[in-house]
Amino acid sequence: PVSGLPYSSPEKVFAADYTEGSTDELKYYQYSDHVTIVGVVSNSIRSVEVPDSIAGLPVTELGTRAFASCYYLESVRLPEKLEKIGAYAFLNCRNIKEISIPDTVSSIGSEAFRQCSGLESFTLPASLTELGTAVFTGCKKISSFSAAKGSKIFSVSDGIVFSDS
Repeated sequence: PVSGLPYSSPEKVFAADYTEGSTDELKYYQYSDHVTIVGVVSNSIRSVEVPDSIAGLPVTELGTRAFASCYYLESVRLPEKLEKIGAYAFLNCRNIKEISIPDTVSSIGSEAFRQCSGLESFTLPASLTELGTAVFTGCKKISSFSAAKGSKIFSVSDGIVFSDS
């Protein structure tokens, strides 16, 4: 007993359902059916191309803070089968001017692009069904903001995002 509390051992110990890995530029979690990008090897990168697959598995998610505080990041290529952009994924990426979001993305987390002060244009993909709060806080240069044709959930009017659901 510790501090008068009885000792109890856990009934089961679970192994992680993913394995950690990295490429020359990216850190990731590899699950049985997909890969999630969780960070970068160096936050001083200027350009990154997120591969469509790693170890034969599709890259479907950018995890929370995956590229946060990559102050020098100017260019990002996202994978074709990306489904989710996590909260704060591009927080403080001040030099990104534009980013092309694949039509497969259904979820963008809260504050995903917060303080991307260089971001000039953004189009919400038609596949988007979840949009977090304050996604574009501090994006002072956005002059072109739209929802892709075919979007059944979101529309944009005068820079304001409306949810049609």
